[in-house]
Amino acid sequence: MIRTDVYDRDIRPIIVFNQYSVTPVKFLHDDDDVVNYTSPYNESVVNTTEVFKADADSDNVPINSNCVNTISPIDLSTSKNDSPVQPILNFFPSTNGRRFSAVWYTYNWIEYTITEDSIYCFACRHFLSLTNNPGTIIGKIPFVNYGLKFWKEPKKTLNSHCRNKKHLLFGFIRWVDYRNIQQNVQQSIACSLKKARQKDIHENRLHVHFLLKSALFLAKQGLAFRGHNEMISSNNRGNYIE
Repeated sequence: MIRTDVYDRDIRPIIVFNQYSVTPVKFLHDDDDVVNYTSPYNESVVNTTEVFKADADSDNVPINSNCVNTISPIDLSTSKNDSPVQPILNFFPSTNGRRFSAVWYTYNWIEYTITEDSIYCFACRHFLSLTNNPGTIIGKIPFVNYGLKFWKEPKKTLNSHCRNKKHLLFGFIRWVDYRNIQQNVQQSIACSLKKARQKDIHENRLHVHFLLKSALFLAKQGLAFRGHNEMISSNNRGNYIE
């Protein structure tokens, strides 16, 4: 069961991995009716181990061959370091007497493009894996490869996208984790290992420096390094060890 009814900008969704199922919901084209939506996503069980695969090393990666969407409107975000583009207009463009509303920005993953008068998913555009389930058509993923405008009862489709396993596991959670790492709320495993290695190197250098100074002192003074008895039980194990 996954609670997706509330998406706060700074709160990670609560996930309880028990019996989980999703009812497919059809995604609209421009002139379809929201009531008859079915999902083109393949809803087969996803491999959750792929969620934790490393993202690109660069902190500022533009949309390219490593991302799902390679062609986007010019007024959308171009990097995972950007924030979702959420313009506030006095009057949004009207289609058949209906229009987009800024109230829907409560779904913090929404990006709105004025040039297309449609919405995209920031998390899926930048973090969705290129690994697709069988049957998924590359370049035909709504909210990613093309924007959607369904201004009649849109919450049905928005809530359906929130519950979609690919969005939640491979998009939204990756985005939240990446943002937390960038804000130093949490550290990646690679970062933790790097810091531990740097600490070991620093301590080893201190030990080697001390040993070299001891050897240099004994050499200058013409003192013996070794002792007659270097056993642990010996009271005098030699100048170098002592």
